[in-house]
Amino acid sequence: MKDDLVQTFLNEARRLEVLVADLYTIFKKSFPEDYNFWHQLALEEKDHAALIDAIKANPNLSNQFVSGFAPGLLQDIQKINELLSSLIVKFTGEKQARKTAFDTAITVEKSAGEINYQNFMTQETDSWIIKGLQHINEYDRDHLNRIEEYMKGNKLSD
Repeated sequence: MKDDLVQTFLNEARRLEVLVADLYTIFKKSFPEDYNFWHQLALEEKDHAALIDAIKANPNLSNQFVSGFAPGLLQDIQKINELLSSLIVKFTGEKQARKTAFDTAITVEKSAGEINYQNFMTQETDSWIIKGLQHINEYDRDHLNRIEEYMKGNKLSD
């Protein structure tokens, strides 16, 4: 993949993590009963953005990170980023139902970009650099499962 395309991909992947963090920050402010839950997830999404910054700083690692993704993933990430931007406006503009926030988070966590990030951070590898990033990210993953479990525990699931 060409260097400019790699940088575009990494910029969009980072933007995805920041937008998700922003959305979860809105949720923590909107739903005080879930403040700690959303606060933790927002911090973890910011950590993901910081890890992508670290990946961007190393050209070999950047290529390794991007090479494992499907060719159409960049367009998928750009689409989810557009969706996230509109969701941020929606949730900032008017109070939504608590369950709507959780359902929205599930949709976001099921997006191609988030799933691929999760897969990258859990893959088997011989690269000490990737293993190091995975170790740093060890407790900042499985958001989808954690959201679903939180919903069950708080009687928010169907």
